[in-house]
Amino acid sequence: ALSAYGYRAQYYSHQGAVLKAVGEGKKAYKYYKKGKEFKEEHNEFYFMTGLFNYYIEQYPENHPIIKPMMGFFEKGNKEEGLAQLDYASKHALFTQGSAYMYISYLYTKFESNYEKSIYYTGKFHKMNPKNTLNKSNYILALLFNKNYEVALPYINSLKKEQSEFFLIAYHLYNGWYALEKNKDLKTALTQFEIVELLAQKNKDITTDFVALANYKRAQAYEELKLYDDAKNFYKLALNESSFEEIKNAYKELQENKR
Repeated sequence: ALSAYGYRAQYYSHQGAVLKAVGEGKKAYKYYKKGKEFKEEHNEFYFMTGLFNYYIEQYPENHPIIKPMMGFFEKGNKEEGLAQLDYASKHALFTQGSAYMYISYLYTKFESNYEKSIYYTGKFHKMNPKNTLNKSNYILALLFNKNYEVALPYINSLKKEQSEFFLIAYHLYNGWYALEKNKDLKTALTQFEIVELLAQKNKDITTDFVALANYKRAQAYEELKLYDDAKNFYKLALNESSFEEIKNAYKELQENKR
């Protein structure tokens, strides 16, 4: 039940339904309190305990509107949450894969620690090379870390996937590679436009991809010195997601008064 309510809370969060996310979080909370008492006896409880410990602090930072509601919950600790997820990745059985996926996601999206994310996604890829979602997360961490040549064969492998979700990922990463490695702005912008078009039919699960495509479009327009267009795409990206990297890039553009 803890995992189910936790996943539903995350789903509503991705849809921008903040109050519904909090509601599901409250349902998960009573199971979290019970579960954390047993984590020393059952390693599986480290996963959701760590995830809850992290998000209970991170979520209000990205959604200040809910801060008055957070008195219902006990305080979390992001550092401790990451340590618990790390423990689950090493010692859990049924939740091990989820622990690997989530800890790498948190390090990429909120911590901007791409070396850590590469460590977890790379390790899990060696354990389970057929997990395409983890491979996609591995590519993203490599691109953020500017490991373009390492990322390229993995990017190309996504073309073989039947899922439209991973086709969208392919166009995002291909555009990213074209922009940053080849300095081919025309190809990059075309790829990002394809991401936006394909994502229209898959809005429930592609918000991060669209946000990242708009983030890279903003950077492309910065290269072209079209700063008003760049600002508009940064704003779109920030409306769709909460990557720390995007926040910092937009802040830097504003501080340069362009």
